[in-house]
Amino acid sequence: MDRRSSTGTGAEYGDPRGTITVSSPARGVIVLRMSGHAPGEVLSSVTEALDRFGGSSAATDYFYDVWDMETYDSRVRVDLTAYHLKHRRLLHSLHTCARSRVVKMGVSVANIALRVIEQHDDRAAFDAALERRCRAIEPS
Repeated sequence: MDRRSSTGTGAEYGDPRGTITVSSPARGVIVLRMSGHAPGEVLSSVTEALDRFGGSSAATDYFYDVWDMETYDSRVRVDLTAYHLKHRRLLHSLHTCARSRVVKMGVSVANIALRVIEQHDDRAAFDAALERRCRAIEPS
């Protein structure tokens, strides 16, 4: 997977099969958006981006927008779950929204270990939760 762009507030990785974007719209909030197919070989870059945006150093709310993700390598679920277990004391919340049954099942499996994931069944509920969290944070 090729790195397409990186800025102070976001990083995007992509190939013809799909894209993964990591961003931080507010202090202590990290948004990970995946579409298409998520390959496992990109995970080291993604977890580096999560660290860069503060996920390994401060209490963080994660919002995984996987609404447009159709499939993924199992390593994606395994490595992201391991990342969050490693930084469990800093994992404040983790919200997801997905349409794909395969993706929803993967989220459920990850939640067996993490026990903190809130799955939103519709996009509007997910977007509202993200907006509420960002509004609740005072500007730095």
